[in-house]
Amino acid sequence: MTATALHRASPPRPQPQCCRFATTAMACRWELVLECDPSDEAGNSPSRAAGVAEAVFEEVSHWHNRLNRFGSDSDVSQVNRASGRGPQQVARDFAELLTVCESLRRSTGGLFDIRVATSPESRLHDHSLSIDLQRSAVTLQAGVHLDLGGIAKGFAMDCAQRILSELGVRTALLHAGTSSTLAIGSPKSGPWQISIQAHSPTSQHDAARYDLVLQDAHLSVSSHGGRPTGHIRDPRNGSVSIDPIALTSDAPSTAAIVANSGLLAEALSKAAILNPHGHWAQAHRDSLTQAIWKVGSTWFNRSFHPSSVGV
Repeated sequence: MTATALHRASPPRPQPQCCRFATTAMACRWELVLECDPSDEAGNSPSRAAGVAEAVFEEVSHWHNRLNRFGSDSDVSQVNRASGRGPQQVARDFAELLTVCESLRRSTGGLFDIRVATSPESRLHDHSLSIDLQRSAVTLQAGVHLDLGGIAKGFAMDCAQRILSELGVRTALLHAGTSSTLAIGSPKSGPWQISIQAHSPTSQHDAARYDLVLQDAHLSVSSHGGRPTGHIRDPRNGSVSIDPIALTSDAPSTAAIVANSGLLAEALSKAAILNPHGHWAQAHRDSLTQAIWKVGSTWFNRSFHPSSVGV
């Protein structure tokens, strides 16, 4: 997925330009694009843009450290180590995040689930994860771990969007890897142009592109294609992954969600690739702008009422 903004020069006054900043977190490259004006020392100067990027990436790094299941000191690892040992005290904001994830599990009919069985003998049920918000305590049953996966990126996107808003940024593009994007406002030269590149499940050379304009919204993309083996887990049956070559003729190879929240977009893109016609869309229609999916060589697009980012 690529994002492009075309800017037309109009001398003699220096025109706004794109200042780009990058970091690595959550196993991917994050890039922040800000519109800046070299002649505007007090407002959108490149030096101020650098300060904005530093604040955004500091927030992303903060959540990378807390939500990384491979980090020994992360919130996720601490809860996983306490699996089967009763309630574990956690930070209030982490308990709130897990509560939202559990709500999304229920609203998607289990198509999205951060709970993972650690062995074939382990079984997930409604009480595998219990959250006591009043006491900020989390209980995992034995044989169950948490894996936030892409939802961590979506949540970090939401937190980064809050930082950008607090700093008065009205135009920005933030993307993490090739699957998560936040677009704020629109550059003076035209809107943010986004391309979703969907590879065939059987060949990395057979690709199809879907172009869209993204403004004041989050985009999340899930895909089976371009990989030798599947990587998307179906939480309903506990399968580790889905073989992309074994997809049925009506199963999506790529799905994308445009929504007003990065966390919601991430969760629903996982639900959409498993079942694009599920009731999850109706449950969240007020927060969705578009659901996009590709079956075979055909793209499908379902539009919803537009919503404002960060609501």
